[in-house]
Amino acid sequence: MTIATTTTKARYAGDDSTMAFPTTFKFVDDDHVRVVLRATDGSETLWFKDTNYTISGAGNPSGGTVTATVPPAMGETLVIRHSIPKVQETALPLGGAFPSTAVEGMADLAALRDQETGEALSRAVKFKETTALADIEYPEPEAGKVARWNAAGDALENSTLPTFLDGSGAPAGSLGEVDDRYIDNATGDYYRKTGASAWTLTGNFEGPTGPQGIQGVQGIQGVQGVQGDAGADGVAVLFGTGVPAGELGGIGDYYKDTASGDFYEKTGVSAWTLRGNDTGPQGVQGIQGIQGIQGVQGDAGAAGVAVLFGSGAPDGGLGGIGDYYKDQANGDFYEKTGASTWTLRGNDTGPQGLTGDQGIQGTAGSDGRTVLNGTGAPGGGLGVDSDFYIDTAADAIYGPKTGGVWGGATNLVGPQGVQGIQGDQGLQGIQGPAGDQAVMFAVGDEVTAITAGTGKITFRMPFAYTVSAVRASLVTASSSGVVTVDINEGGVSIFGAQKLQIDQNETTSVTAALSPTINDTALADDAEITVDIDAAGTGAVGLKVSLVGSPT
Repeated sequence: MTIATTTTKARYAGDDSTMAFPTTFKFVDDDHVRVVLRATDGSETLWFKDTNYTISGAGNPSGGTVTATVPPAMGETLVIRHSIPKVQETALPLGGAFPSTAVEGMADLAALRDQETGEALSRAVKFKETTALADIEYPEPEAGKVARWNAAGDALENSTLPTFLDGSGAPAGSLGEVDDRYIDNATGDYYRKTGASAWTLTGNFEGPTGPQGIQGVQGIQGVQGVQGDAGADGVAVLFGTGVPAGELGGIGDYYKDTASGDFYEKTGVSAWTLRGNDTGPQGVQGIQGIQGIQGVQGDAGAAGVAVLFGSGAPDGGLGGIGDYYKDQANGDFYEKTGASTWTLRGNDTGPQGLTGDQGIQGTAGSDGRTVLNGTGAPGGGLGVDSDFYIDTAADAIYGPKTGGVWGGATNLVGPQGVQGIQGDQGLQGIQGPAGDQAVMFAVGDEVTAITAGTGKITFRMPFAYTVSAVRASLVTASSSGVVTVDINEGGVSIFGAQKLQIDQNETTSVTAALSPTINDTALADDAEITVDIDAAGTGAVGLKVSLVGSPT
């Protein structure tokens, strides 16, 4: 049998599931195969046959299969390679013909050993074929030293790594050891220690100040790059007025004295070292660059911080660091800068605008059609003829429903349009009357049928609020019976004789046969609001309730 391939090793990446791994090379005996598992930290573990794996296919020209007892994990690497004993155990008869199978088996083993040796040598460090060097010996290990070529470049020797020092002004002769380096932070001069007390100036890191360059034109907006991996924790850059206190920051941090421009590095538990000053001379005024073109629409940004509202200064326990708070009583705007600290950032209430003119009363419109919504295509039993349905997951619209059948979907999101030219700034409009707002809350999730009961959700009003209307909606309508909702302020219903309801087979309270009567329209700031489900119908899912009105 010939040896038709030079492959002697196979590597496989673990995936927590694969257990059978082809060897990809011929082996004569099961014991001629070595299996090693490389862990994610680089450590290696030798596997043993019948304990960690089984093997089949010995003598097969195309190789065999190693089957693991436990699959290698994600991030681990399994290596299968030749490991042939360096012995010759085949005896040939004296004075007779050599058996062809025995000779061929010996030749196969010899070829496989040569391949195994070649694979091992391929991982060794080698000189180029044209080098004149020979018999290079590696020096004995010495602690804290590295091996490097000698001055003649014909032998390796142990050498101490130089220490890099810095300070302000030229280095003292007693500082450091021979071959150390030193940087003068004040001038940028660079020194090398060439004797027991001698430092030699070898250069300067700072060149002369060049002339002020002209202002370049504004470049076009680049495309959004892919999200990079999270970087390692960096050092802190601190700011203050005057020299930093010894207990401030940690070793490796930096500090900027905003009064003088001095820049410090913390080099000890309580020691800050002056590294320079980052305030250069006043440069000449550059010419005004031309206005760049409008960039393309960027990707959606990460979730922002919370913006909270209330009457009066915010409580220390409210919100998280980085959140904002609007005092609706006086327009003050705060940022939360500590675990229980809110910092006043300004006031966003401008002067009172003029009252807008009353618009002309429009004529009554014809009855509208219902626009339903949900996730996925609408069921045949949903809605009535002429209704529309929006699939919120796919941004597609169905309808109008005709003959009890929903038509095909039409995508609501078109391709990105070309960026339009920036228009002129319009005149300031007259301040119009305040419009209604809505406070919406979910009473249940999007997949589980609601059930009747009291206190389904409880929350507190973030501000005083005047209620002008209430609405409710469902993702999936009740197939039998109405859904009735009660809203309580401080444990007392805000409704009169008729509560908020959604009729059978409907997903909105707007179409209910009976409209709710609201007795309590003034909800107090920080009032406790609870929501009861007096009647849940059958199979109703995704209940949401909205309070329509305005803060007071």
